[in-house]
Amino acid sequence: MSFSEYIKNELCELKEENENNKLAILASFIKLSGNLVIRNSTLEIELRTENPNIARYITELCIDVLKTEPRFTYHRNMRLNKNPYYILSVNKEPINVLKRLEIMDEEGRMNSSPSLTFVKNKEFLRCYLRGAFIANGSINDPYSRGGYHFEISTLDEEFALYLRKLINEYNLKAKVSKRRNTFIVYLKKGESIGDFLRIINSMDGLMQFEDCRISKDMINNTNRVDNCDLANEMKRSALAQKQINAINILLRKDLIESLDYKTKRIIQYRVDNPEWALSDIANAY
Repeated sequence: MSFSEYIKNELCELKEENENNKLAILASFIKLSGNLVIRNSTLEIELRTENPNIARYITELCIDVLKTEPRFTYHRNMRLNKNPYYILSVNKEPINVLKRLEIMDEEGRMNSSPSLTFVKNKEFLRCYLRGAFIANGSINDPYSRGGYHFEISTLDEEFALYLRKLINEYNLKAKVSKRRNTFIVYLKKGESIGDFLRIINSMDGLMQFEDCRISKDMINNTNRVDNCDLANEMKRSALAQKQINAINILLRKDLIESLDYKTKRIIQYRVDNPEWALSDIANAY
């Protein structure tokens, strides 16, 4: 199980009592993963997911707040290395469903962003972002060697910009980029990703992510200290060798005896202890 799938499974177990919270989750989920299709001369909203927990969760929300039970079908993908997937089909007044979720306006045009109904306060906004992540979100495994990366993908550039605006309500500094025909809303900083997990109420995911981040930071700090020690050691050795080379020149030219007592004593310390730092020689002197 991937880290993203683990978080989505956790989010699907959360219970919301407020109807508008549930509608906010459905509004963003259907906006990102829904398609209008005609099947057997009937207009339907088709939702596709590879995760059975998501399929169950969205079905329960549809029954609860939309008062419609989607038709549930399971498909085996015959293509190589492709996972099976589930399709939920909402065929009971799909246009009214889209209008209620403000995905479609009263004139029948698709909205690139909802009105303030589902994002007018922090509680609704959290649920809207949760639905977006469940639909098309991913976070790379924090234990992997790569850096941290969070993203939500969409085919709609205007909606990607809108999602960025919503996420940045929390000052997370999300950005948007284009990947082939898809627009990606993403975060790269570990602290921002942890904050997003807290915002959508993924507490178990947040604990795992932060535990990994702390462990990585400790290892990185240790490595930085070791690298600094190694660099200082190399610098000290190079300086000592430079001084010994200079001393050898003095020896070849018989100039050592012309030096004063203190200088000759320091030279002797350096010759006898080539590994010492200058501070070690000063302390010995």
